[in-house]
Amino acid sequence: MSMLQTPLTQHQNITPPSSFAEPPLTPPPTDEKPFAQAHRVIALFKEIRAGRHIKRHPRTEFQLATGDYDEIECRLERSELSGYVKDKIRYDYGGKSDRLVVRMPTAVHELFIAHVEDAMLDADGNNPWKQCKAS
Repeated sequence: MSMLQTPLTQHQNITPPSSFAEPPLTPPPTDEKPFAQAHRVIALFKEIRAGRHIKRHPRTEFQLATGDYDEIECRLERSELSGYVKDKIRYDYGGKSDRLVVRMPTAVHELFIAHVEDAMLDADGNNPWKQCKAS
């Protein structure tokens, strides 16, 4: 039975957890730059324009910090991406949740959009493809 009990002298150098005078150390702050998410969103827009975002998930979400969305709009206005983003990229922003969702249409959606556009052009009589086929 003496083998199960350890001598008291072995435990004299152990500090019990409740005797710490100061709270434990916290990890150092990250070196994340301000508006880091804004930079990531703009980079995604550039990838989409360059055609390198094809095989990713059709929905990408960003949790923005305060001021990120304003920074994204400001950077877009100053860049050549502005027109492309307005015309081609679909995204939603929830101001209360500070969440930006970039939506990429799937092939089915693109096909549907093309058919709707064709139907609209046919209704107006301005479909250049229809004119080419008739001649």
